[in-house]
Amino acid sequence: MQQVHPEPIHRLRRWLVPLIVLLALAGALRLYHLGQVSFAHDEMYHFMAAQSLIAVGHPDAPPRGDYWRAYPITWLTRWSMTWLEPGEWSARVPFVAINLLFLVVMFVWARRQFGLATAAVALLMLGLSPVELRIGRECRMYALFQLTFFLTALAAYQALESHPDAAAARGRAVTKLIVWTLVAAGLWAMSVWLQLLALNLVIALVCYGACMMVYRGLTEGLWRGLLSTYSLLLGLLLIAAVVAVIVRPELPQQLMARATVRLPEERPAPAVAYYTWMFTHYFSVLLMLLPLGCVMMVRRFGRLGLFLCCCFVPLMLAHLFLITARVAERYLVYILPFFVLLSSYPLALGLRQLWRLCRRSMRRERLGYRLLLAGGLLIASNILLQPWLSESLIIARFGHRPNWQHLSWRSDQEATDALIVSTSLREMSYYAGCVPDVILSGGFEVPAEATATVHRNGQDTQVLWIDKAEDLRKLIDQTPHLVIVVPDWALTNTGFLTPEMVNLLQSKLTAQPDEGEPRIMIYRSAPQGA
Repeated sequence: MQQVHPEPIHRLRRWLVPLIVLLALAGALRLYHLGQVSFAHDEMYHFMAAQSLIAVGHPDAPPRGDYWRAYPITWLTRWSMTWLEPGEWSARVPFVAINLLFLVVMFVWARRQFGLATAAVALLMLGLSPVELRIGRECRMYALFQLTFFLTALAAYQALESHPDAAAARGRAVTKLIVWTLVAAGLWAMSVWLQLLALNLVIALVCYGACMMVYRGLTEGLWRGLLSTYSLLLGLLLIAAVVAVIVRPELPQQLMARATVRLPEERPAPAVAYYTWMFTHYFSVLLMLLPLGCVMMVRRFGRLGLFLCCCFVPLMLAHLFLITARVAERYLVYILPFFVLLSSYPLALGLRQLWRLCRRSMRRERLGYRLLLAGGLLIASNILLQPWLSESLIIARFGHRPNWQHLSWRSDQEATDALIVSTSLREMSYYAGCVPDVILSGGFEVPAEATATVHRNGQDTQVLWIDKAEDLRKLIDQTPHLVIVVPDWALTNTGFLTPEMVNLLQSKLTAQPDEGEPRIMIYRSAPQGA
């Protein structure tokens, strides 16, 4: 089980150049138009809490009150807004830096372990992808969560491979085990604070520990397997689970309920369908190479390759069939680096062989052969970078959500009522200066009462909450000058507006495409000015 050792310091430029070039491209995509895209709904919680920290010293995000969720994110936002002018750019720039730092850490570590080619391919495929670009341009926890989880996994691997059971250098190995365990525990605590998905590291550790314990038992004897570090790990995890259940008997039921909650039957959470589409759309080549990459990693790098497999495969299966409460690409960013590294290794080997063939072929004099080779390289690069490279450019320029910052609509009649789906309430209030009198919803997270409390002009205000098509029909018929403002995705996502409500909007009201951003649909009960 050979390891790729780091290159001498005098050959530093060999890997520094691709790192700088690829990092510059990734940074340009993240910083371009960073402040010209409006806050998303969840970003505004941290932004408002940071404003409250600056003003009164504690995080307040109405109507939730004190907002301590993922507090390090709020603190970073507050720190950036203190030194820079408050706004979209200053709130997001710390997370651009964190995301770029993660890419550097991943590249340096992957080059040390797997070689320059694998590190460069992984950085290219991850750093320029739309999935990574989205989390790198948001004032949310996912960029920092990805970094802390990746470092936690590496520290846990170092602790597991300290081998204090070895006869030679036992004292040094025990010290190494303790130090790396403490580092991993601290990083893991930070990761859990940011996002509860970090608890899934237990799944990876159990899978890895069980595989290695069985391997050592088969190759070195049963007692060597039972007395190894891996059996100690499994025992500690079991003791921790028992203690947690004793202290909080309701914890297993709460975690299971949180993980397996589903939308109504007519709108099931399409975990398998969505994640299959995500990987085939953004990482089709890497997905095809994943099985080969797992086999090659385990054969070439042994324990490290197996650990990477355990950090992705069982966790991905958990997201497909167990963790169905939330289905979105951002919930996979913490295991995405392991997927990219596993698949990049065989791809890097193939590209290296292709490069060597190119160097030999370019010495030939036949023009036709050179043209054929150039065409093959263009096709290969197109397969690797499409379709998501063009999508990344669009995200960098326009964002990936409706841009409420450029909303030009204003209420121009005293009798006008404004309606909006609940997930965009804050964006409209912040950018258009108008809190809706009615909130539309398709049954997703509907309050128990028919009214909901929103924050308007420094005071809590009651607004009507409609989630049934017949109630919307009555409101349309009874309101002479009605304005409805809806993000375009709410017209197709049945988790927010039912098909019946969408049909009512489009049949009873008139669309006003010139009044707002193209992805924000505005409907009026009569032509403007009537």
